[in-house]
Amino acid sequence: MKFEPLSVIIQKIPMPIFAVSLALFAIGNVMSMHHWPQVLFWFCGALATFCLLLFLGKLALYPAMIKKDLQTSPVLASVSGGAFMALIQMATYYVKPLHAGAALVLWAFSVLGYVLLAIWFSQKFVWEKHDLLQFYPTYFLIYAGLALAALSAPAFGQAVLGHFIFWLTLLLFLIVLAVVGWRWFSQPVNTPFRPFFCLFTAPPSLFFATWLVLFPGLPETAVYAGLAVAQLLFLMVLTYLPRLFKIPFYASYAALGFPFVITSYALTVALNTLTKTGAAIPVWLPLLDYVEFLFAVVAVIYVTVWYVSFIINYCLICRGPQTL
Repeated sequence: MKFEPLSVIIQKIPMPIFAVSLALFAIGNVMSMHHWPQVLFWFCGALATFCLLLFLGKLALYPAMIKKDLQTSPVLASVSGGAFMALIQMATYYVKPLHAGAALVLWAFSVLGYVLLAIWFSQKFVWEKHDLLQFYPTYFLIYAGLALAALSAPAFGQAVLGHFIFWLTLLLFLIVLAVVGWRWFSQPVNTPFRPFFCLFTAPPSLFFATWLVLFPGLPETAVYAGLAVAQLLFLMVLTYLPRLFKIPFYASYAALGFPFVITSYALTVALNTLTKTGAAIPVWLPLLDYVEFLFAVVAVIYVTVWYVSFIINYCLICRGPQTL
């Protein structure tokens, strides 16, 4: 068996691998909320960091390849928002417990980078080209993903900024949702892009969780209303999943991770909120919470195994001349 040189391995790393990193950071947090062994929290963090370093290594060594992908593909350009989301997660995951100042710097850098990326993306792919057929669910990462910064803002003493980000991204998401929804349900979707359908469940749950964190003391009816919306979108995505298992692996498989984790996280936060307020909780809700958590764990494992297999079989092992 012949292995590729390290330079070729790095070049072949699929750019969306940072989405796997994002999912691993997120599932590690949810595992901690469910009181799973702490070693799993650190294992997920280490694996997430490794995936993120693979992407950053490609960015550092072969910036021209990344630049070409970003400038020619609105899908890859919009997905790249996930890299800053992963860095935001890293800041709160284990950097903050180790050094609060360094975590704040990383968080602020990630937020600023995200904003600059969104401005550049909007100017290039929305203002200049404005091709509605290019509006895929990946656009949610550009216009709604920054809500993750709002979710973590209180941890850095930036609640006011978090409120501003929350309302701004919610408004942008609602606008983009109308266009993306029309495009997805009225026009044919190429097979490699189909896994992105899972992203439909991510923003509602992300906004719902952020809403609960930034606005404590919400009425019980408001919590249940927000939970119903998030769960309905999750159910819609679940009904689509069987179609995805019939297609081969694509880099877009990364979309099967974080959306399910954030949906599980939002349900757990809602359940904790209702418990703290002494609200009446249906007996089936804690069970649903744990079932969705286990589903998210399986989804992240599934995506991670696919990516590891892809890296070993395509990036690591030499199979003769190939076009990168």
